[in-house]
Amino acid sequence: MEASEGVRISKQFDPDLPEVPIDAEQIQRVFANLAINANEAMAEGGELTVTTRRKGDFAEVVFQDTGEGISEEALKNIFEPLYTTKIKGTGLGLAVCQQVIAKHGGTINVSSRKGEGTTFAVKLPLLGNAAKRSEALT
Repeated sequence: MEASEGVRISKQFDPDLPEVPIDAEQIQRVFANLAINANEAMAEGGELTVTTRRKGDFAEVVFQDTGEGISEEALKNIFEPLYTTKIKGTGLGLAVCQQVIAKHGGTINVSSRKGEGTTFAVKLPLLGNAAKRSEALT
């Protein structure tokens, strides 16, 4: 993804993060959607920081922007299908993101303050934990 003019992207990746079993194409779409949304929220410029780290039995990928933030009302509905605050939005992007992450045994959470920016945190189970979860379901 190419950032809009005035938007900086910084990366803080954990080099020792264990393997995470994923469908790379699906997860790439999720991460692209989150990055595009962050970029669009920073029309006046800002910074998107993408961080990876281990959180217990999960790998966490955090997208934190310094954009306009999301209202409390919008936060309540943000993952609902067809809900959008964008003029040209379909309201499917974040709903699909949540479904993809759930199918991988993970979670996606959002926190935001109007005027301060937004943070999306995606947690995905590490390799051994995904296998255990799969066995428990069968």
